[in-house]
Amino acid sequence: MKIITKSCLVSAAALLIGVTYSDIALTQQPAPFRGMWQGSESDGLIINTEDDGQNISAEVYSAGFDHSIRGHHQSYAQANVVVTRKNIGNNCVTKMYGIWTLINPNQFRSQIKGTDGRCELPTNYQEVRIFNRQ
Repeated sequence: MKIITKSCLVSAAALLIGVTYSDIALTQQPAPFRGMWQGSESDGLIINTEDDGQNISAEVYSAGFDHSIRGHHQSYAQANVVVTRKNIGNNCVTKMYGIWTLINPNQFRSQIKGTDGRCELPTNYQEVRIFNRQ
């Protein structure tokens, strides 16, 4: 007597509709950027990120600045982000554009590649930070 497991049935059904096993496994993994992260820089910036597997959002408050982060996954381990940065002292708002890349399940790299040129940040402003899961 052969026993057919649930995973065998799922795999067989997936093959019938043209979905690979890796596609199924990917959809069962949690959103990679969700959770609490701390920056490796001396300021110890902390980000509490929401991630539904497609979209990313976070609010970050640091000395003198508020940051609102919105992003969209380009792949499981990479997302394009827009950081809206507000200077609390003069209310100047600028947008920074970047990429978040998952290095491993407990670490990601945030790379800012430019801005809209407003406030004190030039359009070619760049920044790289590493964040570790808390």
